[in-house]
Amino acid sequence: PYKFVSPQRAGVPDRLFLAPVGRVHFIEFKTSKGKLSALQINEQRVFKKYGHTIHVVSSVEQGKKLIDELV
Repeated sequence: PYKFVSPQRAGVPDRLFLAPVGRVHFIEFKTSKGKLSALQINEQRVFKKYGHTIHVVSSVEQGKKLIDELV
């Protein structure tokens, strides 16, 4: 996955994953007790409005499993 940084917009997901066949997934990493901020929730709403998938994972293992499932 690529680190996703948007200087003009805070709250965007942490990582951008380019899957086969032109699929793009966004991944937000949180700690086991971490919660999405109001800004992140709003950004996810915008992304989903345009048909993008955003995954929220709370561990490296969960992230690896997700990526394995996406390829």
